Amino acid sequence: MKKIVLLCLFFSSAHCIENTILQGSSFFSPRSQSIDAARHTVGWHPYIHKYDAQSWYAVFSANPYVSRSFKSDRIAQTMFGTDQLTISGSSIENRGAQDILADYFGLSPVFQSTVCLDPKIVTFMTEFALYVGLDGLTKGLYLEFFAPAVWTKWSFDMDETIINDGATTPFASLYMDGSTVNPGARSFKDSLQGNVTFGQMTNPLAFGRVCGSQSEGGLSDFLAILGYDIVNNENGFAGLNARLGAPTGSRPNGQFLFEPIVGSGKHWSFGVGFAGRGLVWEKDGQQELNVFVEADFNHYFKARQCRSFDLCANEFASRYILAKEFDTDGNYTGELLPVINITTLPCDVSIDLEFEFLFMFGYTYKGYVFDFGYNGWLRSKEKIDLLCGIEPNKYGLKGIQDTNSIIGQLTNDTESIATVFGNEISEQANVVDVDSPVFIETCDINLRSAASPFVLTHKLFTHFGYAWKKGEHDSIVPFVGGGLSVEFEGINTTNTEKPNHNTLSEWAFWIKGGVSFS
Repeated sequence: MKKIVLLCLFFSSAHCIENTILQGSSFFSPRSQSIDAARHTVGWHPYIHKYDAQSWYAVFSANPYVSRSFKSDRIAQTMFGTDQLTISGSSIENRGAQDILADYFGLSPVFQSTVCLDPKIVTFMTEFALYVGLDGLTKGLYLEFFAPAVWTKWSFDMDETIINDGATTPFASLYMDGSTVNPGARSFKDSLQGNVTFGQMTNPLAFGRVCGSQSEGGLSDFLAILGYDIVNNENGFAGLNARLGAPTGSRPNGQFLFEPIVGSGKHWSFGVGFAGRGLVWEKDGQQELNVFVEADFNHYFKARQCRSFDLCANEFASRYILAKEFDTDGNYTGELLPVINITTLPCDVSIDLEFEFLFMFGYTYKGYVFDFGYNGWLRSKEKIDLLCGIEPNKYGLKGIQDTNSIIGQLTNDTESIATVFGNEISEQANVVDVDSPVFIETCDINLRSAASPFVLTHKLFTHFGYAWKKGEHDSIVPFVGGGLSVEFEGINTTNTEKPNHNTLSEWAFWIKGGVSFS
């Protein structure tokens, strides 16, 4: 009875995958933890941009913050086009067109499983902020600094239902070595940890691995803003600013498939912005309702990173296909390795434009502050330039071809049209390269496979706070408050460039406290 239930689960999942085209990027890149106009503005706006300041003044705040992603299926769709995968070996009859070939991962040719993907991101941080009004130098001039100390944990959880682990069914002789070869793993999860070898595949997965939760900590991008309020009076202010982001975060290296990032990935950034406030309603000199608008534009300069790339002709996840290594005479050396071990390369990554927009209402009554509003964020697609390439005339795709000939000698056969889905071993003769070996060249690399596409999010937020202000001319005013937000993806249409779910949905809450000095 249990086997029947498992088979039903397998075939229902296989049908679901059959109707889903696997696609996506090898790299997931949400916004930097330093970029959040909502968090920067709430709570302390009554104490900054003072219209009646005659000399310098300062406001300092500390902002403990926690966020957690939701809609994990959308993150999975970013990287795979679905949150369910079917894994099956080459000896399984009637394999689905979108079944990932188990053979590449050291799993038995009769292996079968379904995998549910559940990626999650949890972030804790405390952002320290300082606003300095320089009215004693020039009326309306100010400086702002933001420095978030971040710890983030990224988990790419996989719930695997194994139909047949194939532990007693080895690879046929000649396929992975001159004789039969026992499977190197008994589950897809185990195979992605990077410690699996089998037959002539003695170079385990070095990049794109999945090993449970990974965490990263450090100071996110340090943000400095120099601004000038062109207009500033009791009814509001309006001004421009210049923005500089220093890359104090972490640098991606491609070691893990779902790689935690602090900051923007070691980018320097520069931009300009507009900030303004307008009085909407006032009563008795004690109650006010103001509207706040902010628009920020940033450019991210080239940053050196490592990314894992697919191959253009072989498409999605071709970085996990097995490759043969050849010597200088073009002969197979007897060494197999995953393609990702040679297509994870250093590169320069840049982003032309990041745009952030804030629209917020702020209500104040005596010492109380209540804020609520909208924060939109978009980022143009990444541009990638390789810094080095694949060693020429050294690697070719094994695909489902044999490593050895019938007489036991190593064979130079390659399969340049191989995909991560593979096909029947009985069809080897139909797909082998006639002019073997066909080598993998740098020009075969698909740069877009590791580049974040255009992304857009919407955020709704609210904040409530209180300040201990005894008189109009108090020189030191402490304040504290708390808030929450929900952010969700802004692209989800059939006409969107794939993948159509390509960013992070998350909820967050925070405490913000500080003190104003004048």
